[in-house]
Amino acid sequence: MSLPESNSNPSNFNKDNPFRARLQENRLLSKPGSAKETRHFVVDIAGSGMQYTCGDSLGVYPSNPPAEVGEILQALRCSGSEPVLLPKSEQAIALHEALTHRVALSGPTRKFLLALQDKLADAKELKALNELLDLPSDALREWLEQRHFIDILHAFPSTVISPQEFIDQTRKLVPRLYSIASSPIVYPECIHLTVAVVRYETLGRQRVGVCSTFFG
Repeated sequence: MSLPESNSNPSNFNKDNPFRARLQENRLLSKPGSAKETRHFVVDIAGSGMQYTCGDSLGVYPSNPPAEVGEILQALRCSGSEPVLLPKSEQAIALHEALTHRVALSGPTRKFLLALQDKLADAKELKALNELLDLPSDALREWLEQRHFIDILHAFPSTVISPQEFIDQTRKLVPRLYSIASSPIVYPECIHLTVAVVRYETLGRQRVGVCSTFFG
């Protein structure tokens, strides 16, 4: 976690060197039966040297849900130990590490579908893929917005794509910013947040907000 939007932070921690903070409190604010799940989180920043002021935001670096990472590994027929290179990186990391902490598992693009055209071993799947690519741009965009990468891999199970080719089609997993709800005068060593936890269903699958559920 870091305070990327603060101008009053004298510590060595920043968006490139985030502080490993401890979650001190996780309290449900919503009443029973409420359609929304709103929680009060308290993040302990003691020992970080970080300071914040009113109006600052807390940057949180989430991890992707383990179940979704596991599904992708299974669909790719990989163990997770395969080495992959991320953009602007000279040192390879394990595929499991990349899928868990470094890349977004949502947001597949038309470019990803195009990359699958010569990766399908099934003629019927290739025909269905080409029909998708022939859709008007608005219709294809709407179709893609409802899906994560795992949905595409499940739709085209004959896909044979290398770990590196898959990673090359993903985007960087970026931090989420949350407005700080506490006063540094009262709470100088902890940060209070009020967060609406995102949970929903599409295509018969339960989805979650990567960061709002990352808090635990």
